[in-house]
Amino acid sequence: MTSYASTLTPVQVVAAMAAAGWPREQWATGAAIAMAESSDNDQATNPSGASGLFQILRSAHEDLFAALPTPEAWKDPVINAGMALKVWKGRGSKWDTGGWTTYGGSSYKAALPAATNAASQVAQQLEQAGSTQAQQQYLGNILRPVSPEIDGLIKFFQGVQTGIADVVGTTAQTEGDVMVSMGQQLANMTQEFASISDLFQKLLLPSTWLRIGAGITGGALVLFGIFILGREASQ
Repeated sequence: MTSYASTLTPVQVVAAMAAAGWPREQWATGAAIAMAESSDNDQATNPSGASGLFQILRSAHEDLFAALPTPEAWKDPVINAGMALKVWKGRGSKWDTGGWTTYGGSSYKAALPAATNAASQVAQQLEQAGSTQAQQQYLGNILRPVSPEIDGLIKFFQGVQTGIADVVGTTAQTEGDVMVSMGQQLANMTQEFASISDLFQKLLLPSTWLRIGAGITGGALVLFGIFILGREASQ
């Protein structure tokens, strides 16, 4: 049975926003809103139907709830932050009281200093981490205790990166430009999956597995061609 943490720290809220793909300049505002809306409780609900860390209103965003991988996935802070990101973008990438009634209110203002400090801390740590993999590891260490989804997603994403690095590193030396081009296509795919929450949702799409299957098939055909050329050259 999936379990969820009750209350997050401001740093965990900001980390969830970062993992969900929020712009860095919005972390402090978003974290303060989460504090004001749910008191950082990822299981918070309201009689109005508002749910989760960012209190997403079900009646206004039924499509977001319908797209969840499980009925209670809104409780996961990373997924809820991803839902909030879509709401924010849908409102013209701006905050207003129409989206979150606490914006600009007393509870929001009271939470803003802690949210700003947390945003600064996470940003500084990510900069010090340097590489994308190190940044993912940092966020993973923060979020694993509170996000049931994050552990599997990070491990999968890192496995994809490792596999791509192995394929490109091995075959590019053999087939030159052909495999470099293939490696670039694979790199473009991983770039599309930069947001962990988007990765989770894209993995559910049949088109994603068709693309992965096509990539594997193409790689197999290239390796088979190398094998045939090697045999002909040795005869």
